[in-house]
Amino acid sequence: MAVVLVYPSGEMAYSSRFPVQDRAWRRRRRASSWLSRLRESRPRLRSAFSRRHGRGRRFSFAPSPDLVLVVLASLVIGGPSFLYVWQGAKLQQLTAEREAARAELTQLEEINHSLELQIEEGFSLQRLSRYAIGQLGMAPPTEVRYVHVPKSDLP
Repeated sequence: MAVVLVYPSGEMAYSSRFPVQDRAWRRRRRASSWLSRLRESRPRLRSAFSRRHGRGRRFSFAPSPDLVLVVLASLVIGGPSFLYVWQGAKLQQLTAEREAARAELTQLEEINHSLELQIEEGFSLQRLSRYAIGQLGMAPPTEVRYVHVPKSDLP
């Protein structure tokens, strides 16, 4: 059997035959009273900018001049420093891209040169005569005839 007493001041007391229950009830009561005292002592917040302080004055954000100077100094010093570091990194990136493009250009020039040699070889007279004799079954001429064309007939 448990007994709960309520005093006129609002305090409560609990008693039972089991000491474990008494301790648990006291712990809960202490925690709830601590929490209620904390809630009562802390003002309720509507929002960060509409909170009332003191005699009904509204909260307003006004940064201190020192804070403004520190922020401006950090921007004046940090901005150019950031740009200097960014410029160096960008320069390295562009240099690497240029070197890669140069290497590719050299490779393409070598390929172009080898293709030009193949074209020249393809149109050489020796190759054409070998192709005509071997593939087409032609023979070199045995008799050569020349025809004289007067200059007046030339275009």
